[in-house]
Amino acid sequence: MDALDEEILSDDDFSNSDLDSDIVVENKHDTCTEESGLSSDEKESSDQNYLGKDGTKWKARMPSSNSRTRSHNLVTHLPGVKGVAKNSKSIIDSWQLFFPDEVISEIVNFTNIKIQKVREHFARVRDAKDTDIIEMKAIIGLLYLSGSLRSSHQNLCDLWRTDGLGVDYFHATMNIRRFRFILQCLRFDDVNSRNT
Repeated sequence: MDALDEEILSDDDFSNSDLDSDIVVENKHDTCTEESGLSSDEKESSDQNYLGKDGTKWKARMPSSNSRTRSHNLVTHLPGVKGVAKNSKSIIDSWQLFFPDEVISEIVNFTNIKIQKVREHFARVRDAKDTDIIEMKAIIGLLYLSGSLRSSHQNLCDLWRTDGLGVDYFHATMNIRRFRFILQCLRFDDVNSRNT
């Protein structure tokens, strides 16, 4: 018994830090064996795939950002307007970049050639008078307006109604008969030089 008491007393003399350094934990796992083919992250991500109706395989997680971005996916230039278009201050300025006055003037010239050909069928000359750039821009504006109102299958008479159900801009811009006449005569090439 005296030997046991001495052991207990001698154990009390040691500090806790000495006890911590002497503790050895043995691991019973065999570290020499090979790992399985997939890591734990890959196992989780392969379980989180979705298959679309068309057979497309979708991943539930974003791909790792450690990979390098392919060259065809790099943005090499900033989006936005370039060149002369940067100077455009209004919608009209932007539109005139696509349709300058020279283009509208050519359309007016070709339309007037067609008007001269059909003028002989009219009793009054004023019903078949030539058009100009201002009137052509008004026609194009009305076509844009009818497109924005989604009235492509709507009767023209409904757009020119003055009983409150029509669009005021149409009858304020021009007469419906003149609008129809210009649309019938509208040409983008010279009918005299056209191959038949």
